Amino acid sequence: MGIALNKMSVALRGKQVLDALSFSFERSCSLAVIGPTGSGKTTLLKALAGQLFSQGSYKYTPIMKKTVFVDQQHRFTTKQNTREFYYQQRFNSTDSTATITVAELLAGDTKHLHKWRDQFGIASSMHKPLIQLSNGESKRVQLIQALLSQPNLLVMDHPFAGMDKEGRKELTSQLECVNHEGIDIIMSCDPSDIPGFIDNSIVIDQGKLIFSGSTTEAIAAYQSFLSTKVIPQSILPYRCRELSVATFIEMHNVSVVYANRHVLKGIHWNLEKGEKWCIKGKNGSGKTTLLSLITADHPQAYSNHVSLFGKKRGSGESIWDIKKNIGYVSPELHLHFDRSATVYETVASGLYDTIGLFKKPSPDEQATVLEWISAMGLERYIDCPLFQLSLGTQRLVMLTRAFVKSPPLLILDEPCQGLDALQTKKIRDMLDSISQIIELSMVYVSHYEEDIPSCITHFLTLENGCIVSES
Repeated sequence: MGIALNKMSVALRGKQVLDALSFSFERSCSLAVIGPTGSGKTTLLKALAGQLFSQGSYKYTPIMKKTVFVDQQHRFTTKQNTREFYYQQRFNSTDSTATITVAELLAGDTKHLHKWRDQFGIASSMHKPLIQLSNGESKRVQLIQALLSQPNLLVMDHPFAGMDKEGRKELTSQLECVNHEGIDIIMSCDPSDIPGFIDNSIVIDQGKLIFSGSTTEAIAAYQSFLSTKVIPQSILPYRCRELSVATFIEMHNVSVVYANRHVLKGIHWNLEKGEKWCIKGKNGSGKTTLLSLITADHPQAYSNHVSLFGKKRGSGESIWDIKKNIGYVSPELHLHFDRSATVYETVASGLYDTIGLFKKPSPDEQATVLEWISAMGLERYIDCPLFQLSLGTQRLVMLTRAFVKSPPLLILDEPCQGLDALQTKKIRDMLDSISQIIELSMVYVSHYEEDIPSCITHFLTLENGCIVSES
């Protein structure tokens, strides 16, 4: 068994993305691909899965009967087979069942379905509409759907993205079982997440091969490569507006219920001006729902005691009155963003809290947008369509969108998801620097301890919709 590439090259929209990649492994077809943000990892995986035209040669022994690509983002359709979702849809009871259920998606091969359903532990999720799945549930459903096609090779783009620590550990064990079934796996992931059964790895940067060899050697080579890279730190143009209220968020006995299923139960929590909180919890613990109450995206805020910036929800304020004080980024917002928007339009839309740019910014606003794009090192992408960039670069753009109006409250849900170690450090340093200069308030969510900036001083942990610890 083995895999070999000989001068594989891929050009997209006239730009060389992969440049004559060559490597071979004689005894293993399972492989990890690591590299910096925008290095070409996803392009390589899609080429290996036959989704992109490539030049050069690619050999896999034995001859593949079937290869399946598992995308980082789970994109599904409505019951009418369209992709016309809106961002707040999962929170609205009348529209939260607009997709088919897990059972309907996976219907067909009952024998293999029961096997993989039990292996991946999703029996209790079979009745859920796809739109209501947590990140962990959604990834497992993606994998089962791929496995039901009985592939010889799974090609997976960052399968651990958005998963909590325990979920990553469980998925690693489950993928090892898949591999023992004789299914080879090629994946991109963070070096710390490479499963133990993957003996070989490659490192790429800017579409070129940096190293190929054992996983241990590849990780060492990647760390050595990163140590030679320097990302210049910029002075950020953050000009926080002063708010006179002392309490930004107040929740008293807040509960959110869907069809007798409690997502949040009896939440009591305040965020005072200047405080910086990290919200922790496993996938499905209620973090996204809690954040949706803060960002004015959840209709059940009106039936609860939720006060934002000194005003109780339902007392006459509009959602725009709330959102103007908040800079927000999340994987879900990213997933539902206007796919036709350029980088400039994406960042500028943050001035108006819209998912796309629908008005022309004033000259002063244009200057602010350009200033932020420059500070974040995104000038070369300014006219590029957002969704033609690597996922990591897209998320950096979405983070810039959250910063652009210098809001007094930042809500950052997995802001470093998909970023490499250097970009993650840059974001942490930025947040720490801003916090030293102004009285910034923050809510930060991450499943990786190393991603949390040092300015965070308060921690809230959720479990099954309840607060289990607060410090």
